[in-house]
Amino acid sequence: MKTYHINIAGTDYEVTVKGINDGKAEVNVNGVDYSVDVQDDSPAPVQRKKNAPVNTPAPAPVTGPAKAAPGAVVSPLPGTILSVSVTVGQEVTRGQKLLVLEAMKIENDILADKSGTIKQVLVKQGDTVQEGQSLIVIG
Repeated sequence: MKTYHINIAGTDYEVTVKGINDGKAEVNVNGVDYSVDVQDDSPAPVQRKKNAPVNTPAPAPVTGPAKAAPGAVVSPLPGTILSVSVTVGQEVTRGQKLLVLEAMKIENDILADKSGTIKQVLVKQGDTVQEGQSLIVIG
């Protein structure tokens, strides 16, 4: 059993890999058990175990990383947009909250990585996004 402490977009996760057998990994992420398909060079689909909470939809299948637009703030992980805090034409500063992304039942503030003007808002509340997908373009 191996435990990893990872940080994604400012959120800490404790991931314990309990074992891998026949292409399946049994993992625990922040106290929730998952059975994960292990494949070479491809995203791992996640399925909840019977005793895990079932009130969240399974993530959409990932077909590959989305291509980021120039100047885009991209999603650090797959999830659902809970709110968007900016509009086109608005001036933002580095570190300012742009939107809230829910992933694995955790709300993640997505912050501006630079100061500038919002050129495009590519998502809206309720949208499901993939890792690497462009969310907002700052010019």
